[in-house]
Amino acid sequence: MSKQLQGVYAPYIKEYIDFKRSLGFKYKTEMTLFGLFDEFTIKRAEKLVGITRDLAEAWRELNLNESSSYKYHRCVCLNQLASYLCKVGIPSYLMQLPPNKNVFTPYIFSRAEVYRIFSACDTMVSKKKEWTQPLLSFRLFSACCIQQDYESMKLYL
Repeated sequence: MSKQLQGVYAPYIKEYIDFKRSLGFKYKTEMTLFGLFDEFTIKRAEKLVGITRDLAEAWRELNLNESSSYKYHRCVCLNQLASYLCKVGIPSYLMQLPPNKNVFTPYIFSRAEVYRIFSACDTMVSKKKEWTQPLLSFRLFSACCIQQDYESMKLYL
């Protein structure tokens, strides 16, 4: 582990991470999240092991400027740790997970925009051979993908 955990949950987090890694999980992002949780518990001066409702709810509402998926992932990690603590005999609170809203809206290029992109690619002249292959690959790949999109849109019209 790259970061030393020092809070009251440190030995349990280390055991849990080792357990998950023994099952084949990489647990890199989760280690970062558990490091943040460790810092959070140190700042709160947690002395007793066992995730309380108050601690879980405070962790759930920690950051206002994060995406809903990141917040959801943080809470899932804490619930997994709480579940592990319960299995080793330490009563812990399993919180209700926050909603994971997908706010991604894809942008669909118009035919005119696609034409301008391809025209720009087709008119690019490079003296370096390194640029020729990526431009050609982009042109062919994009043309295939866009053609499939337009074909699938026609099916529903």
